[in-house]
Amino acid sequence: GMNDSDDPTVELPFSKQMGNSDAKYKAEFPWLYEPNKGVRWDFSPVSLRNISQTNTWVGMLVQSITKEVAQTPFTITRAENEQETAKRLSTHPEDRTPVEKALPDATAESIYELLQDPNPDDNWQDMVEMWLGDLLEVGSLATVKAYPSSAYDGEELTADPATTQPLALQASAPEVWTKDYHDKTGILEGYWQFDRRTSPGSGATDGRQAGALGVQDPTFFDTAEMLWDDMTPRSNRRYGIPPTLIVRDFLESIDLAINQEQQYLSRGSIPSGAWVFENWDREQLKERKAVMQENVKGKPHKSLMFAGEGGDVRFEPMSMNFSELEFTERMKWYARVVASAFQVPTAVVGIEPEQINYNTFQGERENFESNTLGPYLQKLERVINQDLIRPHWGADYR
Repeated sequence: GMNDSDDPTVELPFSKQMGNSDAKYKAEFPWLYEPNKGVRWDFSPVSLRNISQTNTWVGMLVQSITKEVAQTPFTITRAENEQETAKRLSTHPEDRTPVEKALPDATAESIYELLQDPNPDDNWQDMVEMWLGDLLEVGSLATVKAYPSSAYDGEELTADPATTQPLALQASAPEVWTKDYHDKTGILEGYWQFDRRTSPGSGATDGRQAGALGVQDPTFFDTAEMLWDDMTPRSNRRYGIPPTLIVRDFLESIDLAINQEQQYLSRGSIPSGAWVFENWDREQLKERKAVMQENVKGKPHKSLMFAGEGGDVRFEPMSMNFSELEFTERMKWYARVVASAFQVPTAVVGIEPEQINYNTFQGERENFESNTLGPYLQKLERVINQDLIRPHWGADYR
């Protein structure tokens, strides 16, 4: 039988097994697992962030959603009634009228200006992309409200938020935060920020980072100082559930399988054919194989040899291409599974374009807007209304 020395895939770089990164993440991001303040995360958001930003399909899907939502026009209006504006779009894209940009008064203008330019580095589109990207990748969004210096006593907010409007908004990576709850009631009391100097997941490709590891004393933020929202909340979880968590194990296993298959095939591990020496016995074949291994350049294992009694010498081609191995079909199936977790029709990201015509694309596009973009738009609108506009400008605007 074949032993390990006969197997060309043994000890090759692509034959490594998937390792468990929990120990590494626990050492570098201790507050996610055993925080001295707040409650621990239900999963490793850093590992999810790393998967999300290095996986081609996930990156395409996140970008498809965030870009669409960020480019959607917005305005500030007076809340004439308590009903929300419908976000499940009922009109065809070509039949829509532009959003009315006229603001009703000076208060609406001040709210609009804050959202349009939330801080010196970011504009509205930047903030929306970060908010939605964080929700999709790690399941939560976190944004700090910056008040006038007179509102603080040192680092503690002392002013009444109802009479003080924030001057700026700064998005922050949710994975550097933990939530703090009242011991008896379980009501949210605030947030702890563990690391202000580094960005998890933005260093090494495996999620590690250089510099400080966030082990300094955390800083407390009152609920009035934060915008926070979670994706798919559950009563038994303290943080959100992103689509990346749903497909995490699938992504890790399929990425390894595809990587191994690509490298395996690229090395010529599938023989291109077999030389059949019908008139040779096995001893003659072994001698010939030894001569070829010593004198013939290249990789003799790409071609097989069979010996027999009588007959001629001939070459039997037996190569298989990617199509015959259904490699492309597996990639499409992989993309469809990931797209379904993000509720993005495959036509929107250009998968299987040969099966799409104008009518089917328009149908997929309307489905994407109504069932994917609409709920995300409504979610962001609710966060802005409930955590920003209503506490500081009252319930008359939205």
